Amino acid sequence: MFGGPRRSGIVMDRQRNLCPFQTLWKRPEDKPRIFAYSSEQGFKETTVDKLYESLRENGDSIFVLDVRTPQEYNAGHVPQALNIALDGLSDAVRNGCLESVKSSTIAVICASGGRSAQATVRLSRVFGFSDVVNVVGGTSKWIEAGYPIVRV
Repeated sequence: MFGGPRRSGIVMDRQRNLCPFQTLWKRPEDKPRIFAYSSEQGFKETTVDKLYESLRENGDSIFVLDVRTPQEYNAGHVPQALNIALDGLSDAVRNGCLESVKSSTIAVICASGGRSAQATVRLSRVFGFSDVVNVVGGTSKWIEAGYPIVRV
């Protein structure tokens, strides 16, 4: 109807069936890589080393939220971490489970940093929590660093 197949409102090139914008980068590695859940999107991140030091110095003012599954959490977690799996996080927030820590520093951790990044964005952008920090490397880096864990 408009001279060729359309995808997402962009007329496709009939010969290559590629979006014309894909040709702007000579090599795939030249293409900018900004992911939806990366710190470039404006949320805070910390390392397991900084988290450990912060918990030692002023652990009462930091709330650690582990967003892994209960099975992963039971296999070993950061001391004082509360477990709310990522797939239940929105319901937990809507039900007021985190209301008492909404203005506290919340360090969000998972196995490697992916799910915690999603939770960090959700808590800060969707639910308006003021000080949410993603723990880069997650529990696997925590254990690798030799920091204590709790097994249930």
